[in-house]
Amino acid sequence: MWLTIVPGIFHGWGVPGADGRIEHLTSTDLSRWTCEGTVKLDTGRMIDPTVVKIGQGYITGWSSTCGRD
Repeated sequence: MWLTIVPGIFHGWGVPGADGRIEHLTSTDLSRWTCEGTVKLDTGRMIDPTVVKIGQGYITGWSSTCGRD
């Protein structure tokens, strides 16, 4: 699973402290999860990652960017 995490209580993209991160989580039973790492991003405003599995590897498809720059 690829999960967008925004610290604190979300009030809106572009406000101070609204930057988030995308974590890669795995589970064999959908009950216990292991964090495999944080995705390195150019901005903290990336959300909704889409990852496509092809064969033995993963190819990152796309994500959304929210907020003002």
